[in-house]
Amino acid sequence: MLRKSTSRIFIRKCGGITPILKNKVQSNTFLKLILDYSYAQERIKQFVPVTMGTAVKEANIIVYNDDQYLSPRIVVECKKEDISELEFVQAVEQVFSYAVVEGAKYVWMYYRFVMIL
Repeated sequence: MLRKSTSRIFIRKCGGITPILKNKVQSNTFLKLILDYSYAQERIKQFVPVTMGTAVKEANIIVYNDDQYLSPRIVVECKKEDISELEFVQAVEQVFSYAVVEGAKYVWMYYRFVMIL
């Protein structure tokens, strides 16, 4: 469960407080999915392993259609502000490849606090 106070945001899970991520962009994206777009926190996974051939990569965030994490809806890639244009292009290619492998219908690139759908 997520609750807001006047000065902080707390995420309560299993009787404890889930720490907000160290990565500011990913933390903001995670909270935006829940607070602004009303996705259920229980259907959002972070740091999801994605198998690409023999390599295992990691998707920043995946939003699922179901509580069992069997039906991916959105693969989200988060990047900080100071990446180069080449890194940005690579990130876009990366998020699309993750979506194909995972079977997600949508991708969401969150960069410089601007969404690219």
